[in-house]
Amino acid sequence: MIRLLVVLALCLTACDESDPATSEHCVAIRMQYLERRYLMEQGAANGADPELVRQAGLAIAKFQSENWQCFK
Repeated sequence: MIRLLVVLALCLTACDESDPATSEHCVAIRMQYLERRYLMEQGAANGADPELVRQAGLAIAKFQSENWQCFK
C-alpha cells in the first residue's frame, strides 16, 4: 500500500496538462489501473477462485484498452 502512495505522489507531481499522457486525468487512470492490478494479484496470492482472477484480468485489460492514450 505504501508503494501505491509513493507512486501516486510521484505521478501527481509530474503532471503536465499540455501533454495528454501526463495529464491529471491520465495519472488518475493509471492509478486506477495499478490499484486494480494490485487487488487482482492479492486475490490470486490469497487463493481466490482462478476464474474470478481471470475475469478480473480481462476487465483490467479492457479498462487499459479503453484508455490506451494514457498508457502509450
